[in-house]
Amino acid sequence: MQAGTIEAEDAVVEVKAMPVLIQTDGSTISIQGVTEGTEISAYDTNGIKLSSTTANKGFTTIKTSLPSGTTAIVKIGEKTVKVMMK
Repeated sequence: MQAGTIEAEDAVVEVKAMPVLIQTDGSTISIQGVTEGTEISAYDTNGIKLSSTTANKGFTTIKTSLPSGTTAIVKIGEKTVKVMMK
C-alpha cells in the first residue's frame, strides 16, 4: 500500500491531532498547547525562515519581522499552518 491510499472503503485511518492555540500580536507569534521540546519555526510566504525556538512547558513565542496584515507559515514539529499577522 502506498502512503496516502486506502485499500478498503470501510477502513478507518487514525490521525493524531493536538489542539494548539496560535495568536499574533504585532510581529510576535504566541503558541500554546505544544509538547515540551517541540521545535517551532516561522517562515515568510517565500519559504525564508524568520525564526525558530523550542516549546517550553507547552508555550513559546516567536519574534518575526513581518508587518501586520501579512501571512506567516508556522511549522510545529512536522505540521504547518498559515497565520495572519495581527
